[in-house]
Parts: sequence; structure tokens; C-alpha cells
Amino acid sequence: MKKTAAITLALVFVGALAFTGCRKNYTCDCTASGQTYHYDLVKEKKKTAQSTCDLEQTDWKMVDPAATCTLK
Repeated sequence: MKKTAAITLALVFVGALAFTGCRKNYTCDCTASGQTYHYDLVKEKKKTAQSTCDLEQTDWKMVDPAATCTLK
């Protein structure tokens, strides 16, 4: 009986981990016109943070075609 309860508890724990994404804090560093700008992305999934940083780069390229943004 104890073994069954332990297995059930372990499965619940693993299931909970599966539904929680790995959310971290990221920084999007953009360099444009000789200046560096930092954007803090708080508790984001990496894929979402990368998309946001890519959009920032697109916006900065309107101002400076050589602008670059990097996710850290």
C-alpha cells in the first residue's frame, strides 16, 4: 500500500513538472547607432523571449539597418 502511494505521489509530481514551463529572466541587448539598450524579460519561456527580442531587432532596424539584438 505504501509503495502504491509513493508511486502515485511521484506521478503527480512529474505531471506537475510537465505542465510548468521553464520560465526564466532574460535580457535582450540591442545595439543601434552606437548605443546599447537592455530589455529585461521577466519570467518568460525561452521561445517567447527570443521572439520578443527578434521583434525588438526588427524595430531597431527601422532606425539603424545595422542594429542587432541578442538574447542573454
